Amino acid sequence: MKKKCFKINLFLLILISLSSNCFAGFKYISIPGGSNATGTGLAASTSGSKSLVARYFNYKISEIIPIGSHSALVGDMTSNRIINLDVSSGEENEVWQLNNAPDHIQYDADNGFIYASLSSSPYIARINTTTDEIEYLLVVKGGIEPVKDIVLGEAGELYVYHADDSSVSITIVDAINWEITGSPQTSFECANEDSGKCGTFGRPTYDDPYIVYNPYESMLYVSSQGVSPPSTARLSYDAESQEFTMEEQIRYVGGNDIAISSDGAYLAFFALTIHDIDPTSLEVELGEWDTTSFAYSGDFFVEGDSLIAANSTEIEEFTISTHAKINTWDLYSDVTYIGSESGCEYRNIKLLRYTPSGDNAFLLSECGFFNDGAEITMFNRSIDSSIASSNKDSSGGGSTSLLFLGFISIFTLIKRRK
Repeated sequence: MKKKCFKINLFLLILISLSSNCFAGFKYISIPGGSNATGTGLAASTSGSKSLVARYFNYKISEIIPIGSHSALVGDMTSNRIINLDVSSGEENEVWQLNNAPDHIQYDADNGFIYASLSSSPYIARINTTTDEIEYLLVVKGGIEPVKDIVLGEAGELYVYHADDSSVSITIVDAINWEITGSPQTSFECANEDSGKCGTFGRPTYDDPYIVYNPYESMLYVSSQGVSPPSTARLSYDAESQEFTMEEQIRYVGGNDIAISSDGAYLAFFALTIHDIDPTSLEVELGEWDTTSFAYSGDFFVEGDSLIAANSTEIEEFTISTHAKINTWDLYSDVTYIGSESGCEYRNIKLLRYTPSGDNAFLLSECGFFNDGAEITMFNRSIDSSIASSNKDSSGGGSTSLLFLGFISIFTLIKRRK
């Protein structure tokens, strides 16, 4: 009888050993090295590890503003909503219903306000995230062009950019008191004696632009979109007079997303290569971040000396200071889909943005022939814990049960041999 029990328990031990080895291969995917293995904004990818996760949304998203490691504010143009979205789980943490589709969004984290321009509307919206109160302000009056973009400027100010068939104008809004300051500025004096440096600031070149503001230099940068050749204008801002002055305008630079670093020291133009432009003089190129193919969007994380950029097939990471490429992630082979398989056909890269801490980044792509869907891609270390545990349940949990069974078998084996 002892020999028979010994054989049975020996068989169990062999089975446990084999099972443990098999289950060891099924682990929750993550980027090795923790949240910041390389000392830059994002940790490096290794062979055999799918570094990206993506989730498809069946509504049109106009903008994405990361507010946490796996959460972001998104503009739902299909249902006229702004959503505080947990991208990893798909859960809508907070929802604000608007009376029109949100187009461009700005977030003032210090004062707890969300601002939005509204598609084909003369109004802009302000959401108080503490009280959930939504207010609207009429910024387009007779003879003033439709709202094309908004950007947070000097403390407490919001700049509203308008454009029509022939001209552009800028309205300054007191964002705290929620009122227009003065009249819209419809003409922009050229600061340079050589007026040729300024050119004509108007449509169609700047009909639907990319706009960023540099508070360290009090400069507004306006980059054209969808026209050839592209153009970019640099306007200085006088806080006392609350007026903009045209400093310069150059052609053949711009045409896609532009990014200003959080310290105001770096300005990037995304195109066939990524141009490192002097923020105080658009004619001075300080170098290039050499991308594999046409870069559509990107962002800086100064604390990590990191610049990321997205082309149609990859996300690339560079050091800001040396322009060296340090990481590449493939948007197809390195992606795991959560929630469902990708429904993103006719992909159009829209925005790539770092999270505030720099430990993650979100890539927003428009999907569908009519851009009526969206996909958000992020780095999988920030994936929702519930998803992580569900993956672990099919692997680590089984191994734990087998290990427990092993201890029982060993104990039985020793006892019976006595």
